Amino acid sequence: MAPAAFKAVGGRCSRSREVRVLPLPILFSRGSRMCAQGNVKTDDSSKIIIYVILLAAVSVAFSFVPGWHIWGLDTPKTFPVWLRFAFLALLLALAIPKVNTRVGKSLSNLLKSFSKTNLTFIYLILSLLLTILFVIFSSKDHFLGDGFTILANVKGGQYFQPTEPLDYFIHQVLFKLYGGYEQGVYRSYSLTSYACGVAFLLGLFLFIKNRAHLILALGVVSCFVVMQFFFGYVESYIIAFVLMFFYSLSAIRDSNKDGLSVTSIVLLVLAIGFHISSAVLIPSAVFLATRKYSARQRYIILGVTVLAALLTGGAYLIFSSKLSISDITVPLWATTDNPYSMFSVRHLTDLANLMLLSYPMLVVIILIGNLRKKVLQPFYLTLIVPCLLFTILIDPKLGALRDWDLLSIAVAPILAFALTALLENKLESHRAYSVFIALGLFGILHTGGWIAQNVSQENSYAIIKSEVQRDPHYSRNYKLGWGNKSWASLAAKYGKDAQEVSRAAWERYYGDPNDTLNTYELADILLTMGDTTQSMKIVQNNWLRFQANNSAVSSFAMTMIRAGRYDEAENMCHNYLSIKGGDASVYYCLGYLKNSIKQVDSSYYYLDKFFILTPNSSIDKQYRLYLDCFTSSNDKLAQSGFERLLPQLIDSYKDNAASILSILKTGDSARIDSLRQVVSSAVKKGNL
Repeated sequence: MAPAAFKAVGGRCSRSREVRVLPLPILFSRGSRMCAQGNVKTDDSSKIIIYVILLAAVSVAFSFVPGWHIWGLDTPKTFPVWLRFAFLALLLALAIPKVNTRVGKSLSNLLKSFSKTNLTFIYLILSLLLTILFVIFSSKDHFLGDGFTILANVKGGQYFQPTEPLDYFIHQVLFKLYGGYEQGVYRSYSLTSYACGVAFLLGLFLFIKNRAHLILALGVVSCFVVMQFFFGYVESYIIAFVLMFFYSLSAIRDSNKDGLSVTSIVLLVLAIGFHISSAVLIPSAVFLATRKYSARQRYIILGVTVLAALLTGGAYLIFSSKLSISDITVPLWATTDNPYSMFSVRHLTDLANLMLLSYPMLVVIILIGNLRKKVLQPFYLTLIVPCLLFTILIDPKLGALRDWDLLSIAVAPILAFALTALLENKLESHRAYSVFIALGLFGILHTGGWIAQNVSQENSYAIIKSEVQRDPHYSRNYKLGWGNKSWASLAAKYGKDAQEVSRAAWERYYGDPNDTLNTYELADILLTMGDTTQSMKIVQNNWLRFQANNSAVSSFAMTMIRAGRYDEAENMCHNYLSIKGGDASVYYCLGYLKNSIKQVDSSYYYLDKFFILTPNSSIDKQYRLYLDCFTSSNDKLAQSGFERLLPQLIDSYKDNAASILSILKTGDSARIDSLRQVVSSAVKKGNL
């Protein structure tokens, strides 16, 4: 029998000759006889409200102790204290039977007083207001997920990513349509985010035929922080989430029919195309498609399909993105380079936080007997369990807080289940209506706090930093401090946090002190922070270990030059040249050094060597160098440089260079000096 939220339901009572519509919802009826079971169902509405109040109370309590790092429930910390207690007080009031009944009755009577057309109009107004909120409270926090990386990739022209092929393509096209300018790449994602929010609200309108239920559905939806996706959020999961959610609703509708509909198939294929992780929904599709088979045949087909999907997906990832399964899954036990294991306290804590953050309604579903019994049906297990397994098995390499979006994949089917279960039949019990008010209040407190937290990049950065500093993925013991490489860059560029950059650099250094990049970047960061003594100590203690490495030597030397240690820097460079011979980066370093100490001719000498070894360097810079050589009377270098460069010069440069060369080749000092005066004057005026 299809849920009444999606289709009108009628039935024949076994104890009566009358044909009537079932008056009370399965979940919220007290003492009513249900036709299908013929037994009495207890009223779960009070239980749901109590559990929601407990979640809200714990959430408000944890909001005062952020140091406990229960980030899955402490989201109200963004709100003023009085507002937290105000929402909690309203929820507590609903626990009072008289208040509960009166509020529920008022909402019930209000909704029943409107016609279907009026309810539709009200929903459209609410949708418009929500869309405005999507824009006003847009997320500025690209530290969550891979936001900054994705923006850089799309800005760099990337059209394809193996794990999210269609998503990258769509955003690259939008970026080009915006003209490819700096803000265009962000606008391509924010526009998509808002559009997905509108599509989500429109989809609810199309799926839920009962307009009163449609308005009540917003109370359920508000409890899921994945609504953050619609607030200008930058990630590759947003379109996939919307498609997964509506696939789940469509599949639930199909579960009351004979098989899998075309609508469900199309939604699932598109979802996988936008993000490969959506493939976790394949078992539910197979389950529905094999309904005509015997139970034994069905489970054999299901097992074979899941195994084939795992092998195909694994092979695809290995060959398309060079990833192995071990690179993306949590190891069963700790290893020498990964303390984050399946049963480690930190992983279990992260899972608890993720569940409380992304789908606290799952707690209610587990605790309420009727909901628990329903969700344990085979179809719902194939729909939800694979998504939960994905969350458990995938290693949150960015840390669970930053990777919350990737690991929220189970929200789509859980939200679809919650909506259909809570709106299953016509609502007549006043307490049933009170449940949706309680859910809405909790949603504003929980989801609203999360969204408000991410409006300000500064506020969100402070929260994320505190988690990063204690997360094993950013420790020196995880992959030799691997996580700190990108984090240090983000903390420097967007967080403007020198102290955090330094901390991350030290973790990288201690994670792998033999890595040249770790070592000289640490020295450079310390110097930038003003700790010259420590920076020089790092250079002096390490440069000899890397004296045969050109990038290390040139980087160490540049750090020394910035610190004013010119003699030591020159010594490093010449030591390398005596061991390995000529090198472009070392010559450039020497040229920069000589220019810093006003030894211009020596600077020209080394820069000339640098350009000889890097013929693809900027033609303009090479032309300027040899023009400076000529005006500084370094005629020999000017002549050899222009002779080498002449075939590559554009016409205007080529004419000037040819004129200078022709005069230099005459060896006539008077003519050369005369031309030098003309060229020097033109250079000063910017005419050459």
